[in-house]
Amino acid sequence: MLDMTPYNKRVPPTPMLANQAAFAYINGISIVVTKVEKWTDDMVLELLDHQSRLVENRTSAASITHFFGEVFGARHRKLIVEWMESKNLPSARRTALVTDSAIMRAAMTAFSWLTKTEAKSFEPGKRDAMCEWVTQDTGINPAEIENALTACYRLIGK
Repeated sequence: MLDMTPYNKRVPPTPMLANQAAFAYINGISIVVTKVEKWTDDMVLELLDHQSRLVENRTSAASITHFFGEVFGARHRKLIVEWMESKNLPSARRTALVTDSAIMRAAMTAFSWLTKTEAKSFEPGKRDAMCEWVTQDTGINPAEIENALTACYRLIGK
C-alpha cells in the first residue's frame, strides 16, 4: 500500500486558464484536463502556479492528464521539469495519460518500459480501468476519481 498520508488534501474540480483547463486533487491524485489549442510558456506556468497554490505546493502520488487540444511540446516539458525542480517537487510515481492516439499510447508504453516508471495511457472510453489502475494500493475509491474526472470534463465543456 502506498503511504498517502503526505497527500491529505482535497481540491474540488476547479476551472483554470479561462475555462480551457480544469484541475482536481484528491488525497494525492491529481487530475488535469485541458482544451488549449496553442500552449505558451506563460500559460504553462500559470497552470502550474495555480495548481501549486491550490494544493499548498504538494506533489502528487499519481496523476491523470487528458489533452483535448495541443499537448505539451519538448520546450514545455522542459519548462515543467525546471519549474518542479525549483519547487523541490518530485514527479508523480504513477502517471496516466488519456489519449485516442494509438501512437501516443504505444510511445507511453515504451517510455514506461525504458524508464521503469509507472506510466500508462488509456483510451478515453476506458475510464473505469484507468481509475482502478491509478488508485491501486492507495486506499482511494476509484469511483471518487472518476466523478472528479467527469466534473473536470464538464468544466471545460467536454
